[in-house]
Amino acid sequence: MVTIRDYLRRFRQRGDLAAGDPTAAFAATWELSLQQLRKQSQAAVDLLDLAAFLAPEDLPWQQLVDHAGLLPGGLGTAAGDTVALGEVVTALRRYSLAKVAGGSVSVNRLLQSVVRERLKPSARRRWSGVAVRLLLASFPEHPDDAGTWPDCQRLLPHALSVGEHAAHLGVEPDQHAELLSRVIDYLRVRGQPLQARAAVEAALRATEASGAGAGSRPEPAARAVLRRAFGRVLHDLGDLHGARAQLQQALAIDERAYGPKHQRAAEDRRYLGPILRELGDLEGAKWQLDWALSIDEEAWGLRDERVAEDRRHLASVLQNLGNLPGAKAQICRALRIDKATFGPEHPRTAGDRRQLGLILRDLGELPDAKAELERALAIDTAAFGDDHWLPAEDHRFLGTVLRELGDYNGARAQLERALAIDETLYNPEDWRSAQDRRYLGAVLLHLDHFEEARRQLQRALEIDEQTFGQDHWRVAQDLRHLGLALRGTRDLDKARATLQRALAIDEAVYGPGDWRVAEDRRYLSRVLRDLNHPNQARTELERALAVDEETFGPDHWRTAQDCLHLSNALRELGELAEAQAELERAREILEHVHDNDHPMVIAINAGLDRLRRELDERAERTAATSGGHLGRPPRAAATATNSRVICRTVSQVELIVPSLFISVDVPHWWRWA
Repeated sequence: MVTIRDYLRRFRQRGDLAAGDPTAAFAATWELSLQQLRKQSQAAVDLLDLAAFLAPEDLPWQQLVDHAGLLPGGLGTAAGDTVALGEVVTALRRYSLAKVAGGSVSVNRLLQSVVRERLKPSARRRWSGVAVRLLLASFPEHPDDAGTWPDCQRLLPHALSVGEHAAHLGVEPDQHAELLSRVIDYLRVRGQPLQARAAVEAALRATEASGAGAGSRPEPAARAVLRRAFGRVLHDLGDLHGARAQLQQALAIDERAYGPKHQRAAEDRRYLGPILRELGDLEGAKWQLDWALSIDEEAWGLRDERVAEDRRHLASVLQNLGNLPGAKAQICRALRIDKATFGPEHPRTAGDRRQLGLILRDLGELPDAKAELERALAIDTAAFGDDHWLPAEDHRFLGTVLRELGDYNGARAQLERALAIDETLYNPEDWRSAQDRRYLGAVLLHLDHFEEARRQLQRALEIDEQTFGQDHWRVAQDLRHLGLALRGTRDLDKARATLQRALAIDEAVYGPGDWRVAEDRRYLSRVLRDLNHPNQARTELERALAVDEETFGPDHWRTAQDCLHLSNALRELGELAEAQAELERAREILEHVHDNDHPMVIAINAGLDRLRRELDERAERTAATSGGHLGRPPRAAATATNSRVICRTVSQVELIVPSLFISVDVPHWWRWA
């Protein structure tokens, strides 16, 4: 037992440490307490040594009990007995070395520093390694499961502290990298990419400072885990070139360490593929994902969650490549795996439904697409709240489907909500904000708000050009919609130049036979008609029709859309019989989609009736002329009137077409009236 007199005598003997330095005074005080504690309970000293590498607040008490086997010596024995562990904590509290409040144990930050400094280098590395193994065993393996978030959040400061010390000391590199990977996944799924970036950058700097991978030596395998995590964070932040570089380095490390067919290499390829897709390298993305899928199926089996993730990413690439049936098949298989693995209300299942909704949208199965996206939004909102980036994605893509269904005000509300979330989470210059603006601009076109649409689309274009470069497929999407906005403001020459640039980019990215190129040609044809170039418009539409027939078949709604616009161009060229044939073909296709009382079918039928009347009138004039009735007054005025009526009817069809078609179809402003 130490009396007050003994304590003061010992403290004065250490006055050289305390003189003029409050920190040293505190250290001297604690050193005396530590000497007494060492005599009473070595397990308490061990717990304090371990705590020196954790965060100071709220020590993971339960984790000590759950993983007592990972703890050395007497501490492990005490942790296996809650009564004995309570006695250990009581000893720390008796000597003012820990605070206990409400079941939470805390240690002063300065005391932690003192404890670490007094440890020999070998003991410092030993306890740092123990802390890494304890946190790796404790931190949830699937932090995207919302049920694990309370544990993740409580352990987060401890994991970051443990990781920082482990990186500086160079201990347990593989376990440290895996722990940090889980931490990064948690921060990403919680919509905190900046915090995730800071954590992984700090770890990379620390490992470099400790000598791992320094100089010309190959980087150790553990660094691949850090680079993979860093690449995914950079992807979230829109730095696609930086993300690609990190994933490529991770892949090179893993292939050198384990071989090209190892599961780690498959993981690198799984995350590299989506980045290549965003950068426009679709064939490269498909190649990486095909390889990842092959490796994972052999390693884990056909129903593993990693196989589902490979298929989800592959579905996105196939969708961009225009292989919509293949994309649907892949995402449906991923959905079945994830429902069986995680359950129907899990965020991973929501991700599959979101992707399925987009593919169904592109296939024209709009009610089903709407249902899938509404289900995804409900799941994600329940899991994350409505201010998270995943509900923002659901809002964004649900808005595109509502647009195609003709609910423009509903679509606008969804897209404005997505934009508000993304600008709060990221910044106004982020590519996701550009995506929101592009889709919002498309809806504003339908609402005849052409100037506002032009502003949104111009801003999206500026962001995407800055992020992806001048020749990226996202830039082509911005240009395509901007061309329609310029058409709406009657800046026709600029609209034509804008759409021609979109066409050139898409031909370079996808090839001349792609359906997106056909869409560019369809949009360009409208501007050419406005500029009184009906022959050029006809050429563009015939090429678009050939592509869509080859890609989707003769009975697809895209083919019907081409026929509608081609009918318009033919009418303006005076080829009424050909115009009638194209309009009849469009009706035949759309009658399989809608009932006869649908407004679109009614409008097409009205247009056909007027075309037939004009054809009859033309036949009468021809007969009258050939029969010698030269004195009959000309019918040019009547013909012009009928042509305007026919064109107005086709315009009515174009006003309804957006409720079915994915393409943004600008409402006409009756330019011929």
